[in-house]
Amino acid sequence: MKKLLALLLVLVMLCGLAACAGDPGTTGTTGNPDTTEDPGTTGPTTGDGEIKDGPTTVVIYNPGDGKYVTGTEHQYNTKYELELTTDKSGALVLTICENEDDTFTFATEDGKYLYADGTDVKLVDAEEDNTKFVLEEATGGYYIRCATAQYSGKAQYLELYSGYLTCYGMGSNTSLYTFVFYDAQSGEEVDPIESTTTPVEMPAFDTELTVAELLELPLASGEVAEGRYYVTATVTSVTNAEYGQMYISDGTGTISIYGSYSADGSTGYASLEEQPVKGDTVKLYVLAQNYNGEMEIKSAWIISLTKGQLDESAYTEMTIAAARETAIDTKVKVTGVVAQITYANGMKPSGVLLVDESSSIYVYDTDLANNVTVGNKVTIAAAKTMWILDTETSNAAKYGYEGCNQLEDAYLLENDNGSNDYKAWVSETTVKQVMDTPVTEDITSVLYKVTALVTRKVETGYINYYIDDLDGETGSYVYTQCNGSDLEWMQEYDGKICTVYVTALNAKSSASGCVWRFLVTAVEDNGYTWNVDDTAEFVVNYYGVDQFDSCYTANPEKELITTVDSELLGFTGATLSYTSSNEDVISVADGKLECLKNGTAIITVTGEYNGKTYESSVTVTYMEAQEPENSISVKDAVAATVGETVTVKGIVGPSLVIQTGFYLISDEGMIAVRTDSATMATLSMGDVVVLTGERAVIKKDAAGSYFGQSCIDNATIDWNGFGSNTWNTDWYTTGLTAADFCDLDVTEDHTTTVYTLTVTVEVVKSTYYSNIYLKSGDSSISLYCSSATQYSWLMEFDGQEITVDIAACNWNGKGYKGCVLSATTADGTVYYNQLNFSN
Repeated sequence: MKKLLALLLVLVMLCGLAACAGDPGTTGTTGNPDTTEDPGTTGPTTGDGEIKDGPTTVVIYNPGDGKYVTGTEHQYNTKYELELTTDKSGALVLTICENEDDTFTFATEDGKYLYADGTDVKLVDAEEDNTKFVLEEATGGYYIRCATAQYSGKAQYLELYSGYLTCYGMGSNTSLYTFVFYDAQSGEEVDPIESTTTPVEMPAFDTELTVAELLELPLASGEVAEGRYYVTATVTSVTNAEYGQMYISDGTGTISIYGSYSADGSTGYASLEEQPVKGDTVKLYVLAQNYNGEMEIKSAWIISLTKGQLDESAYTEMTIAAARETAIDTKVKVTGVVAQITYANGMKPSGVLLVDESSSIYVYDTDLANNVTVGNKVTIAAAKTMWILDTETSNAAKYGYEGCNQLEDAYLLENDNGSNDYKAWVSETTVKQVMDTPVTEDITSVLYKVTALVTRKVETGYINYYIDDLDGETGSYVYTQCNGSDLEWMQEYDGKICTVYVTALNAKSSASGCVWRFLVTAVEDNGYTWNVDDTAEFVVNYYGVDQFDSCYTANPEKELITTVDSELLGFTGATLSYTSSNEDVISVADGKLECLKNGTAIITVTGEYNGKTYESSVTVTYMEAQEPENSISVKDAVAATVGETVTVKGIVGPSLVIQTGFYLISDEGMIAVRTDSATMATLSMGDVVVLTGERAVIKKDAAGSYFGQSCIDNATIDWNGFGSNTWNTDWYTTGLTAADFCDLDVTEDHTTTVYTLTVTVEVVKSTYYSNIYLKSGDSSISLYCSSATQYSWLMEFDGQEITVDIAACNWNGKGYKGCVLSATTADGTVYYNQLNFSN
């Protein structure tokens, strides 16, 4: 596999990214391929083993049938297909040529050779900094993008998937590329069809092989063995109970089975009276095949089956509530009703939510999920664990999230195969109460009954379902690994207020914070109608009391909500009023919050509607904090040393996009600030603040091919002076065009400059992605966003000429794109980017 990654690196030089081109991004689930193979040869060698001079080369292996891998010539904008194999019976060196007469060479100026070690791209006998490639994971394998090369102004990438190398492009260039082959030992060019390698012979059919021997069968990709072999192994996982897809292991290796049958092959797995499950030992009569470069068993006839012996005495029987509280790795035995089955990518069952009279818990186990249905009452033996996605562990620890409370490695002991009800045991709450629960409190996989708005949103390239409270805003999305295809049953409830059985299955943990993600087990449409007598209480709880912080260190001079309308619930003109127990300390007169002197006051919020009133109180403290004296200006922060901790005073400016944060701005400078979502919830654009963070450059290229993104990272607020402060824009750079912006030198820092441009807005949508551009003449600036919907405030000007204040950004190391701070229309109205602000 590592050789294949190196092959990608060579070919990608022909497919560079344009700095101002659209970036469709990647929305798939990241795979986790095994990359444990030996790096092997890195280039053609002479007899003494030294690397030969010459063009960039990559070692690949040829199939065991003695034929070299065949390269095919295609025009640009079609697929380059190269059948690959991991069989190590021989090796080839592949050189990519731009045409038949000219060999393409790697531009390092030292003639060294590329190779890949896992996900680290290196040069033989050269510093790693000499490379100009970014290696990323993608669905099913890897793709690599060139960070600096320009190619016809079009974005391209290559993907390694199921043993095939594919080049995708979005342009119309028709350059030709061909493959030239060299013998790995002599370095001489060879015919790609002929081979001097002696083919590996197939073992005799109807003999017993180990799993390792099956994996080493010399079959070319797509080839099926002409006869069968015997193998005895233990079932480690059943991944599809309909076809008998499973994994088996015998200690020498693990191999997958596509389909399982009776001893004579006449009866499929689903119809067998006795089906092998995890832990059983089976003797199989198998037909092997090489499927897209991976060996597998195409069909397995089950000759004999020995049931696995589980030591149930090692498991302690308890309720699900007790299992939730027990220590990690404790072996438990629980009984409950299957409330829902979850699915992994490809609609493969991955786990179940189990409910008893005491509580509920998620069980991550593909075998269990494949062998039960919703409503079954089952008894299982399993191990307790707390799960967090590997890439999110550090962020989870930062916010005190300990993971999803779940069971794993489950054994199905009993199944009544019935259709049992679990809903009577579920406690009732609100979506707001769930969302307000801090992630430090373990509510993961606890099932609740709520009244909520179900919304289906068809975004560009994916479908999401949201479960929101009756304010239509407080809630989260339903967790899916199948791009919403596992949630199609919810479509009929789109736009309706329903009874929803929901759990916070886990929390997505990022640098900006942790957010609960839902799993829905059932939805009931009972023709919900709003009780107008509940309106006063509703507006107090959802719009009134949440406006106040428990403590203020400066006077916010905050305008309070005094009237509430709800199109969703069908009421208008509900009122909110406020009184303070100590107006000398905290005043709420005339709908405005003002902190006057240090002290504490009880604020009473009163809601009124249709003759009904409701009151609730919050305690608010004012303890004025002095503005820190050691802060520096924004301009000085820009000039600070990278890695230095800085304390900076400035005004909270417009929002960042994709990143959680804002631009800190003043009358003479600006810099991006990254923080967390909890901090963003306390800020409004125009607040004057003093903050502390690390002066950083994100994604800076050590080789100097691009600068990266300047920012203050991991910022915390030391003091908030609030207010609706503005800043002088005289220092903004004017007179540039879109072409000038696209030509900004990527090796220099332009991320702390604001440019004022006159442009035309262009919104582009396709099946898989959307983007937004700012055009002038023949040039267009691509905006940094994962979807054009993040610029919904700007999309209404599609096709119109406006003036924008824009910053160059390069958060991902792919070249400068734009982040719009504000837009001014022809009538002088100014619109600001407030994407990350919640108030």
